[in-house]
Amino acid sequence: MQHRPERWELFVLALILSAFAAVLVSLAWKTGVTIDEPAHVLSAHLYWIGEDNLAAGDMPPAIKILGGWVSHLAGLPIPRDNPAVWSTQHEWPISLEMMSRMSHAQIHNVFFYSRLPLLVFPLACALLVWYWGRQLFSPITALLMMGVFSLSPTVLGHGCLFKNDLAASFSYLLFWYCAWRFWKEPQLRQAVFLAVALLIAILAKFSLLILVPLAPAIILVRCFTLRPIPYRLAALSLLVLFLVPYAGV
Repeated sequence: MQHRPERWELFVLALILSAFAAVLVSLAWKTGVTIDEPAHVLSAHLYWIGEDNLAAGDMPPAIKILGGWVSHLAGLPIPRDNPAVWSTQHEWPISLEMMSRMSHAQIHNVFFYSRLPLLVFPLACALLVWYWGRQLFSPITALLMMGVFSLSPTVLGHGCLFKNDLAASFSYLLFWYCAWRFWKEPQLRQAVFLAVALLIAILAKFSLLILVPLAPAIILVRCFTLRPIPYRLAALSLLVLFLVPYAGV
């Protein structure tokens, strides 16, 4: 059974998390616009006004919900008055035309402030690494794991952008944490957590749809390793695993 974190542990945790957040904010401010961010910001903006129907349609709504309100409030020069571009109905050429109509200051501000809400994903990842590591190992080991994660060049490079890479990383990690908890404690409550994690994952990235068949497989395999076999738990868990993602989507 895990003890509550001591004051020194909470102090180090807050220190690492604050430093990580500060570096991410600095990178979000300094990093130029990457090649696919204009299309993502455009898609998020259109999502908030109920018009997110442009091709390629390859981005689930998690980052649009979390970060699209910034461009929705700030406003974007959507080039509907350019028939040659708008008729393509594709995010990439439309977003390029949109960028050409924005000043450098407007581009910087819109993308910086749009990126800030998405910093919740790398920060939540770091917290989950610490929380899970604490249960598996020790408080010191968990803090070291969190520190190593926060120093990862890949995490720092992608975590400050308006992209869904860290949203996918967090939801994937959360899914397996919840699966681990269900395996340790096969209860309906843990199945609900697993279903919520599955919902977050499929809202984050389409490639995480691979978890849709894996989740019920985990439930069934775990239930059938128990004696007597808890058929009622298995049935209710599968029902929850269907209803929560379906209702959420």
